[in-house]
Amino acid sequence: MYRFKSKNRIHKAGMLTALIFFGVGIYFTTGWSHVNNNETKCANHDNSAHRTHTITFEMGKVYEITSFTVKEGKQKQLNENYFPQVMPLVAEYGGAPLGMFGVTKKIVGEVDGQMIGIFEWPSLAVKNKFHRDPRFLKISPLRDEALSYFKPGFYEVSEDVTVAFKDNKVYEFFGAWLAPESGELLKQYFAISEPIKRSYGRPYPEFKVKLSPAKGQSAGAYAPHMTGIVEWDKADDYDALNANVKFKTQAAPLLKKAIAKMDMVQTKVIIKQQ
Repeated sequence: MYRFKSKNRIHKAGMLTALIFFGVGIYFTTGWSHVNNNETKCANHDNSAHRTHTITFEMGKVYEITSFTVKEGKQKQLNENYFPQVMPLVAEYGGAPLGMFGVTKKIVGEVDGQMIGIFEWPSLAVKNKFHRDPRFLKISPLRDEALSYFKPGFYEVSEDVTVAFKDNKVYEFFGAWLAPESGELLKQYFAISEPIKRSYGRPYPEFKVKLSPAKGQSAGAYAPHMTGIVEWDKADDYDALNANVKFKTQAAPLLKKAIAKMDMVQTKVIIKQQ
């Protein structure tokens, strides 16, 4: 990969939003708990305690992954006016919030939200029907007025996968658009990079889930060819891998040729307080 300008990004507004979603916002919290009431404590390799939040991605469902930023001073509007009205309607359509992540660093690309939310829908058709519902259209300005940035994407998985997100790890969210000749280049990249990732001096970055664009999206939708979530032990491990001589000279050039465009951010999972 390449060296990009980065910046630390967990802002006050973003963290207050997390509290709205998972602490004060009773409708949003209730929706989460109904789907994923499975937070646990466990120990990592150095015996320090950490908490996890588990999300199961199911084949046949559609997953909305949205990058967003709440305007300073607008958290109350979302919490007191928007969520109490929208969440019962979301539940009526079978939708459910699954997880929230605070963006800690933008690595590359145009996606620039302070938070990332994961939401589940029964299908893209159901989601579209919800967005056309007059009851939603009536209250949606409350959300739109409160956000300075909002970019949703809709995805599917090819098989069921369960991910235990840990609060002591770093999670990379990426979206990549492939170059025409990417097939063979990516095959070579993965073959060369795999042993390097296992021997570069830091824990192996584990690919947790691969997502594909949901079928049936309208033209102009945010739909990278490849989207995924990667678990890193520490934020600096990304830089350590890219600084590795073998990776930089043998693997990175192949990836650069295979990827026409990429968005990538690092995040930390937000787990509601007990």
